[in-house]
Amino acid sequence: MDEKEESTSELIVVDVKRYKRVKQALAASEERYRQLFENVPIGIYRTTPDGHIVDANPALVQMLGYGSFAELAARNLERDGFEPGYDRAGFIQLLEREGEIRGLEARWKRKDGTMMHVRENAKRVQGEKGEVFFEGTVEDITQSKLAEEAQRVRTQQIEILNCIISQGNLAESLEEMLETVLDCVTEPLDFDTAAIFLYDPQAKKMNMLAARGGKKGVQLSEKYTAAENLPFSKVLRGEPVFVDNVPAVLPDLGESWGWRMASSIPLVSKGRVIGALNAASCRRQNFSSEEKHVLELIGKEAGTLISKLQTETALRESEKYYRTLIDTSPDIIFVLDFQGILTMVNQRFLQLGGYYYDEVVGHSVLEFVEGIDADTFRKGMRTFLADHKLGRQEYPIRKKDGTRFPLEMALTVLSDSSDQPASIMGIGRDISERKRAEEQLRFLSSITENTTDAIMVTDADFVITYINKIGERFFGYTLDELRGKTPGIFNAEPNAERIQKAIYEAVAAGETYMGESLNRRKDGSTFYCEYKVMPLRDAGGEIKAYFSLQRDISERKRSEAVLRQSEETFRRTFAAIPSPAYMWVRQGDGRVVLEQYNREAEAITHGKIKDFVGIEVKRLYGDRPDLARKIKAAMSRGRRLNEEILYRFQSTGESKWLVVDYVRTAPGHVLVITRDVSERKEAESKLLAYQEQLRALSLEITLVEEKERRRIASDLHDQIGQNLALCKLKVAALEKGPGNEALQTELSAVRRLLECSIQDARSLILDLSPPVLYELGFRAALEWLAERIGEQFRVNIDFEDRAGDLALADDRQVILFQVVRELLVNVGKHSQAKRAKVILAREGGSLLIQVNDDGVGFDTARVRDPKNPKAGFGFFSVHERLNYMGGRLEVRSKPGQGSQVVLTVPAAGKGDA
Repeated sequence: MDEKEESTSELIVVDVKRYKRVKQALAASEERYRQLFENVPIGIYRTTPDGHIVDANPALVQMLGYGSFAELAARNLERDGFEPGYDRAGFIQLLEREGEIRGLEARWKRKDGTMMHVRENAKRVQGEKGEVFFEGTVEDITQSKLAEEAQRVRTQQIEILNCIISQGNLAESLEEMLETVLDCVTEPLDFDTAAIFLYDPQAKKMNMLAARGGKKGVQLSEKYTAAENLPFSKVLRGEPVFVDNVPAVLPDLGESWGWRMASSIPLVSKGRVIGALNAASCRRQNFSSEEKHVLELIGKEAGTLISKLQTETALRESEKYYRTLIDTSPDIIFVLDFQGILTMVNQRFLQLGGYYYDEVVGHSVLEFVEGIDADTFRKGMRTFLADHKLGRQEYPIRKKDGTRFPLEMALTVLSDSSDQPASIMGIGRDISERKRAEEQLRFLSSITENTTDAIMVTDADFVITYINKIGERFFGYTLDELRGKTPGIFNAEPNAERIQKAIYEAVAAGETYMGESLNRRKDGSTFYCEYKVMPLRDAGGEIKAYFSLQRDISERKRSEAVLRQSEETFRRTFAAIPSPAYMWVRQGDGRVVLEQYNREAEAITHGKIKDFVGIEVKRLYGDRPDLARKIKAAMSRGRRLNEEILYRFQSTGESKWLVVDYVRTAPGHVLVITRDVSERKEAESKLLAYQEQLRALSLEITLVEEKERRRIASDLHDQIGQNLALCKLKVAALEKGPGNEALQTELSAVRRLLECSIQDARSLILDLSPPVLYELGFRAALEWLAERIGEQFRVNIDFEDRAGDLALADDRQVILFQVVRELLVNVGKHSQAKRAKVILAREGGSLLIQVNDDGVGFDTARVRDPKNPKAGFGFFSVHERLNYMGGRLEVRSKPGQGSQVVLTVPAAGKGDA
């Protein structure tokens, strides 16, 4: 830069406070808008004119069933829209022209395909850069729309049904009534095509009676009207058929008729389908649930009206032919035309079948007669009309309740006034009673053939005339092989002739003979047979034949042999039981009595047990009801019981300790086994007394030991201690006297040795018998002991007194002091504890001493196990000393969790003071 050129600068100062305030207000406004946008319950959106969704609040996303805005934004409204046939172009034109849209109602499709009714407000806005957006709100009005539609449908249904019922009942002809039904289907329900069909059971097809709409001159194919094809196959089962989207489901119908949805509804009269009502639309695609419901109601009402008109017509036509027919005839009388349609029946037919008149007249006879089909009927009818002859025939007739009765009938031709065949009259008779008698005979015959026993009949000379199939299998002979032979052919008994003679004599005298014998089959094998032989008499009482029943009892014989062997084994085992044993059995009247006993039971009662056999348990054990209860409990529950009791024998008066086992051997049977353990109990008693003596001796030794310790401690203190103290004084005096330096040094060493000896003597005195126990009492001695053991083993041991006033006899406080000292020494030696505590307390009438520590703990089960070589003697010794004093010891510990030892002894009384 040239030095002569002037240099200039500009400084611009702008006040940004107002700018910051505006920016903050704008941010606050945007935040309020965002909160409103996110939380408002109606849907809010912004889209571009080409259909891209720029923004939508959570309410709109949720309303349309999407998981996120991103998922919703993937849709393009130009391509997808929100409803079928959505007029996006018209919507845009309206916004461009008006600038906004208010209260536009439409149907939108959710993500899952379901439809919803919405009310939409929208407007056209411009962005900051001039771009165009469509913004709007969406309100879900589905519930209100559905309610309005439901109310409209209900009103429509009532109007339609009222119209059909009122005008249909006033119709004078079937055609007039059918037109009324078609009017109510096509106009209010908005269907393009409707038709009414009636079912022809003979041809098994549907015949169209009336139609409305559809293509003119179109002939229905046999395939369409056949009852076995859809939709009529389902309609005849009482199932309505509704087909949505016909072009996709039934393309043939959609192409030929132009239908988009079609239906076929059963016409029902008195629970029976008589035809079908078909309705279809070329404009709509889906049936609503309300449309389905009202169509089914129309089908029921129309079916009833059609059946009523048909019945009335049939009645009017039949009255001119058969007014003189005797309705009181005991036989069935009916008239039918040559197609088999019943035109008249009498009351007997209705009574036997349980039908009403209109349920029979006008229907095919094939609906009531079983065992004959349409082809057979037509062939038979042609033959009958040719020769006018048809003998008596028997057919099963179906009742209304589904049961049947046999009818024997004869037919004749009825002629009109010109003597031409006009109809057929049938007369039938109910042969149920005769059939029942025949069935009874067949039943009895079936019993003889299907029973598990062999049945044989002989004549008066004992010659076989009949044997059933089981008998043929029993003996291996056929009936033809046995005819003309006597039952002696089966005998295999050594004394068979004598038995046969006894049988013949008994039954010939009119008696029934029963017995068992060994029989032989045709192949030579034998089996045991139980039999009964009885005479058969005629009406005059004379014996005409003999009837016998035989049953194979070989298996029962084998079972009885096994049972006898089992009983013998049990009897021997019962007798060989080395202890007294008794068998108690429940009788039929519920009493439990003594039934058996073994040799040992007889010996222990000196043979008097036999006097108690058959006596009821509660009577025998009147003084011991607990024994009676246990026997009954073992008998009812089946559980083995065991107990040890002191029992006094009523037979001998002796009392013995017994171990008793109660074992249920079978239902209602209990085996009681006793073992005499009196000697063991006596030995246990002696052992307990000896143990008690040992405890007393041990305590006495402890007290004597303590007295001796105290005497020795006193002697040490009074004699050795005093002498050592005197020596120390004299040595101290010599140290102060004149002498050479070497002598002074030796005297100092002697004095120090004397001081150590005095200290050792004091420690020994304290260990032998601490004076504080006798001078200051038990509480002070425990506190001193905790402090001394703590110093000795470097463990912080606290003492806590909760007992208050306490007075113990010398022997008690000596024993308890020694026990606590032993426990604290264990804590110091083995627990590795850092802290411990001794607690002295009273609880009720007992004195409690607790010794707690935070050491490594131990397994209490191993310490108490006498078989464990590491268990130690300490706890056993403590337990025995406390037990003698009437106290107890509790040890609580786990590895790694410290330990707690609780001593409990009866509190001191006045005698302890």
